[in-house]
Amino acid sequence: LPNTTFMVTGFVKADALWTGTPDGVINGSSAGRDFYIPSTIPVNGEDEDVVFDSHMKQSRFQFGTDTLLDSGDKISSRFEVDFYGSITGNERISNTYAPVLRHAYVTYKNWLVGQTWSNVMNVSSLPEAVDFMGTTDGTTFVRQPQLRYTAGGFSVSVENPETTVTDFETGARIEADDSSIPDFTARYTLGGDWGNFVIAGLLRELKYTTTGENKIDDSKWTGFISLSGKWNIFSRDDIRWMLNFGNIGRYGGLNFSNEAAVNAKGELESIDGVQGFVAWRHVWTDKFRNTLYYAAQDYDNPGFLSDSVNKSSQSIGLDVFYSPVPKLDVGVGYRYAKRELEGGDDGTMNRLQFTTKYSF
Repeated sequence: LPNTTFMVTGFVKADALWTGTPDGVINGSSAGRDFYIPSTIPVNGEDEDVVFDSHMKQSRFQFGTDTLLDSGDKISSRFEVDFYGSITGNERISNTYAPVLRHAYVTYKNWLVGQTWSNVMNVSSLPEAVDFMGTTDGTTFVRQPQLRYTAGGFSVSVENPETTVTDFETGARIEADDSSIPDFTARYTLGGDWGNFVIAGLLRELKYTTTGENKIDDSKWTGFISLSGKWNIFSRDDIRWMLNFGNIGRYGGLNFSNEAAVNAKGELESIDGVQGFVAWRHVWTDKFRNTLYYAAQDYDNPGFLSDSVNKSSQSIGLDVFYSPVPKLDVGVGYRYAKRELEGGDDGTMNRLQFTTKYSF
């Protein structure tokens, strides 16, 4: 196309993980063996040996276009994939995994349409980590289709809805997918040489319907607030942080808690909570740096739910990186994590992870 430039970027990343879970074992097919997922920490199981896993699934490829129009405006597109979440492949012979969509969107003037990070997220606050996410317990993390408008530091969006519900009898997760109204978000970013501060909010309708005998048809409006930022300190260090409170649900901690529980009357009761993290990145030299972090989340479950539903999780970790040449990062990290259920039972996890990443 005339006046069009093309962009290709990404990275190749190899991970090796030793995981110890004294209260059971994470299933070999679980994504919790590839990266940290708080809800997969075993509770009330038997102690087993440390397990080893290695993979290349976080390796990433992004393709983009930027076209300058006759009007002087620019229209851009981005398409990005990695290999997390692929149902194709196994470890028996080839370790082959299919590409999985991350981002696919178009921007024009102040508008964005397509799939990318939720507008409620502040991606710049996410710390550098050997793990896929790092501060998972205290982080909003959602990619989904949306329509977004941005003017300066202010942005609003309508985004794909979904309601996750906890069944009062079994404690199982129900993905309702019954919403008829999109999720609404608003966000304001204040930034400068000192870093940035972001305040964001989400408003949504939770909805769950069934048919047949004892059918359920209920909805409820809820939301949450997110505060986050990145503060540059000293000469090259920074502090990154986040605090979320309200009906967080699937937007936080990789859906550690659901948005609502359905009671014996077929009514939805929202599950509110609080989560957050703080991470300090210290640069020792041009080649050495480290990230120290703590993250936690806690939820207020309705009293009628079983003792086996998730109540809280927390983790603390230290990651160290060495870059012998530009764009090549070698890292090692240790994490201690704990998951607690509503009844008070808990399980822990120790993980040592090595990573090598080359960006292009």
